[in-house]
Amino acid sequence: MTRQSWKRWFRETLTPYGAKLIADASDDYGAIQIVELGPYRALYFNSPSCQGRIHMDDPWQPSSEHLRSILCATAMAPVVNRVLILGLGPGALVHSLRKLYPDVEIHTVELRQIVYQAARTHFNLPKDENTHYHMMDATHFVKSAPKELFDLIIVDMAMSDSISPLLVQPGFWLHSLTHLAPNGVICANLWRGSQHRFEWIFNRLGSCLKTPPAVLRHRQIDNMVVFGSPTVCEGDEVIEFRRRVTDHAGLLKFDPENLVKQLPMIQTNDELFGSTPTKPKAEENEESEESEESWDMSED
Repeated sequence: MTRQSWKRWFRETLTPYGAKLIADASDDYGAIQIVELGPYRALYFNSPSCQGRIHMDDPWQPSSEHLRSILCATAMAPVVNRVLILGLGPGALVHSLRKLYPDVEIHTVELRQIVYQAARTHFNLPKDENTHYHMMDATHFVKSAPKELFDLIIVDMAMSDSISPLLVQPGFWLHSLTHLAPNGVICANLWRGSQHRFEWIFNRLGSCLKTPPAVLRHRQIDNMVVFGSPTVCEGDEVIEFRRRVTDHAGLLKFDPENLVKQLPMIQTNDELFGSTPTKPKAEENEESEESEESWDMSED
C-alpha cells in the first residue's frame, strides 16, 4: 500500500469516527503513521493493520486482545526480574510490564529509529534507569549480545501486514533461547495470516524448547500468542499460574475469565493445522546449510 493509498483508506474508514492523523514519517523500511481517536493513539505501518494502540490516560492498561494474551502468558514465569522484548511498536508492553513489575529490568530491541522516536514523542515511552532500548536488528542482538539471561523473552515483531521475516531466519529461535533463564518463559505474538510461516515457527520453537508450546487463539482476529518454557507447567504450578493470571488481570483492569479457562492450552500440530506443517519454501535451503547439531540446545 502506498502512502497515498493509506491516507485514502484513513479518510474513508477512520475520519468519519473523528480520528486524526497526528504524525506521518518514513525511513528505508517504509512509512509509519500515528492516529489519535478519543483517548487512544495507534501506530500504523502504512497498512490498515494496527501495530498497537495505547490509552493515553492509562498507558499501562492493555487495549488489545493479543496484548492481554501476552501479559497473561507472562504469568507463567515464577520470577520476573529481567525481561527482553524484541520489537517495540508504540511501547504498550513496556508500559504494562512496568505497571506489573515496578522494579523489573527491561531491555527492548527495535530496528527502526523512527519507531523508537514515535514511541517517545507520541506514546510517552517509559525512560528510567531500569529500562533500556537497543537500536539494532533483533537477530544480531540475540546472536552477538553477551549471554545475559532473562526471565521473560517476548517476541512481538511484525511487518505492515505479516510476521517479520526475521522470525524464520535459521538459528533465530535457538539463539534467542540461549538468553532464557532455566525456568524462564518465551512468548511470541504471531499472525496466522502468514500460515506457512506460522506453522514453521511453531514447530521450530517447540523443537528448541523440547516441550510443546501453548497457544492462545482468538476467534475474531488472526493473532495467535504462542508461549512456552524449557520446563513443563503442571499440577500445583498450573494453579499458581492461573492465580497470577487473575492478579495480572485485576491490576491491568481486564476480564481474565476466558483466558484463565484456556491457560495453559497445549495443542498438537494436527489440532492447530489439520495436517503436518510445512516449512516456508524460501527458508528450506537456508536451513539445510546449518548442521542438525546447530538446533540442539544442549550444545550451548
